[in-house]
Amino acid sequence: MNKNAPVCKLGHVALTTPDIDASVRFFRDLVGLDVVGEQDGAVYLRAFGEIDHHSLVLREGATGVEHFGLRASGPEQLELLAADLRAHGVAVTEVAAGAELGQGDAIRFVSPQGHPWEVYWEIEKGRQDSKLINQRGKAYLRGSSPMHLDHINIACVDVTAGEAFLADRLGFLRREYVQPTDGPILASWMSVTSQVHDIAIASSTCGTRAPGTASSSSPAATTSSTPTGSPSAGTRPTS
Repeated sequence: MNKNAPVCKLGHVALTTPDIDASVRFFRDLVGLDVVGEQDGAVYLRAFGEIDHHSLVLREGATGVEHFGLRASGPEQLELLAADLRAHGVAVTEVAAGAELGQGDAIRFVSPQGHPWEVYWEIEKGRQDSKLINQRGKAYLRGSSPMHLDHINIACVDVTAGEAFLADRLGFLRREYVQPTDGPILASWMSVTSQVHDIAIASSTCGTRAPGTASSSSPAATTSSTPTGSPSAGTRPTS
């Protein structure tokens, strides 16, 4: 866990879909998420074990990711992050409270690797549907019924550059990585929490075996783990 990071956890993912009714049926009936609200054509969902208002937003549009939502470590950290991003040449858009249901002021930006991010501080707590005080929703009403949004996987051409942005600007720490003996890093697992990873990054060239890269199943590829708080140290995993 990085207590000095400007963000403290993964909060939600916002997706766009050309058929929002079909997407709602998929995530509600098959995945098992609960619909918790609608606003301006957007549908908000959450898993049964989540405390915050929502973890998934569906909006109509071409298939894609609108943004990945991260919660700031505090209101001051949100302001400092916006200033730091601008100081490093990253364009920042301010989002007013209420633009996303249940959420306060936020900022949005696109990383140099092309990933859209949103960071916010204030978020409403979800409604209490369960009689159990340790969870908000009811488990196993439909579908696979996941407990919570755990992590996201993203792809980029240059994993090292993607790592650097997440580490330097957002405070993520590397936990594990895959790198061939004589080549660039192909995949990395990073987090700001005590989890093994909140974000996994994979090279978008792995499937094509571009020059200078190797698949993670190659005999020349090695997997290493990085102890918490030691972004540059690599040790052989025990499993």
